Amino acid sequence: MDLETAIELHRRVARQVLDIALKVTVADLARPTPCSEWTVGDLLGHMTAMNRGFAAAARGETGDASAWTTSPTAPERTVRAYTDSATVIEREFGQLLERPQPMVVAPAHPTQAFPPATAVSIHVVELVAHGWDLARALGVAYTGDAPAIALAFTMVRDIPDDETRRKAGAPFGPAIPVGETVDDLTRFLGIVGRSADWVA
Repeated sequence: MDLETAIELHRRVARQVLDIALKVTVADLARPTPCSEWTVGDLLGHMTAMNRGFAAAARGETGDASAWTTSPTAPERTVRAYTDSATVIEREFGQLLERPQPMVVAPAHPTQAFPPATAVSIHVVELVAHGWDLARALGVAYTGDAPAIALAFTMVRDIPDDETRRKAGAPFGPAIPVGETVDDLTRFLGIVGRSADWVA
């Protein structure tokens, strides 16, 4: 996929996720999520850190792992912190069209750089997964964006379902079989270890 298309798909799904995040109240922060170890507050904190980290990567910053670290945030500031980070990453990804450069998106592997279109697509995976997580946790509809979901599915479909998924800190849990006749979103969710039937 070319960089311009990846950025446009990212922009569309990011704004849909932002709409969901804006529904979060302080009372919602303690709700459980499909990420079993995280509350809504934890999930938003992680999403904020990912936005900041990917934005730093788009700027070519590779030496500061703190950009990827979840920072303690007062409950009443949690949603604002996320919206601020969403603004930053949209701006920095837009700048990639003028200065495309390889991006390091895993601080633990500072020599592993991805082409910018691939790095942006990796963040689309984050947004689709966690946008769905957040919507489910709040009990609101998640419609997603079909082309972005298709991109996310393409990015994860060949990830092995092996023992690495059972280790602490693994990005995805064990895959959940869903069959081949379901839609891209359900297949994507199964690959990243989520059941489309999850409810709080």
